[in-house]
Amino acid sequence: MGSEDFSVQSAGDVLNNLFSDVLSFSGTEGGSLEKGWKKVLLSVRGYGEERDIGEKLAAHSRIIDLKNDVLFLETDHSGWIQLFGLYKKRILAALKKEFPELKINGFSFTLKKSKQASSGELRNITVEEKERWLEERGV
Repeated sequence: MGSEDFSVQSAGDVLNNLFSDVLSFSGTEGGSLEKGWKKVLLSVRGYGEERDIGEKLAAHSRIIDLKNDVLFLETDHSGWIQLFGLYKKRILAALKKEFPELKINGFSFTLKKSKQASSGELRNITVEEKERWLEERGV
């Protein structure tokens, strides 16, 4: 075997390929799991002022993984997780209709990490800046 028989990939590339394979699963209508997910959520209708709840759920969630018949989802606020709980039966029924071969039985949620500054992103202030800040506040 020559050196040209092997290809080197970074761990990030391997993981990206793995997740894109999971999310590009073709269902009965030839669409990806991601597209089917959006389609299912857009079909969910609420009551009264919340008639477009499915559209909002789609905008604030994304599929992370599918493992052991559980769909792992990421949302940007815990309130969306509560709303998914309210519409869980409808969403699962629609997913089973859209992708019967997947046998999705439930959801698992994670919150999207906020973009708050970590201590590594904070800069050190100079002595002059500190003194000016204290002086402005009469300290």
